[in-house]
Parts: sequence; C-alpha cells; structure tokens
Amino acid sequence: MNADMRGKNVLVTGAGAGIGFATAMELAKRGASLILVCRTKERAEKARDEIVRGSGNRTIEFMVCDLASQKQIRALAAEFKSRFGKLPTRPSYRPAGRSRRTGLRCSSRSTIWPIFC
Repeated sequence: MNADMRGKNVLVTGAGAGIGFATAMELAKRGASLILVCRTKERAEKARDEIVRGSGNRTIEFMVCDLASQKQIRALAAEFKSRFGKLPTRPSYRPAGRSRRTGLRCSSRSTIWPIFC
C-alpha cells in the first residue's frame, strides 16, 4: 500500500535516528511536508539533509526539542502554534488488530504500518 501524503503536514518526533528517521523518510517519499523534531539542531540538520537526498522531497523543516523536558515541550508547542497555527497529521501507533479502512493486520510492534492502517 502506498498512501499518497501530498498536501499533508506531518510532525515526526525522534526524527534524528531509528524509527523516527525511518518514518520520516518513508513519509517524505510519499510526498508529505514534514516537521522533524530532534533533540539537537545538528541532528535535525543531518536528518533533514539525508531525507532530502534519499527522497527528493524538499518540503522538510525542523524544530529542536528535548521531549524529556516539559519546559522545552511547552516552548515547542508555542513555537509550533505561531509558525503553523494548527496541529498537522501525526503518526500514531495503534494496538494490534485489523484496520477497518484497509483490512490489513497491524502489529503494535510494527514501526511503519500503524501509520497507514
């Protein structure tokens, strides 16, 4: 299944490495406009550059936030609201089961499938 994400703004936390990076790359390949949230500016810039090279998608911005800090989370929310106005599409994990929309089985351990199920 290749869901077209053009015209969708997606906020991806943990986008500097691992599951967050893989999710951001896949969404970028599907045409989504991304807002990457990373712990440091250096990590965010590196992830953005790699995603642009790997996907060809240039509609990628980033914001810096350590999600372990409530103070930084509040600052991120305020900055996000002033820059974008509303919450974009958010990848969210769903429990294991069958998707009503696609009929596909989704595992709670899956990294990409829950987004599209």
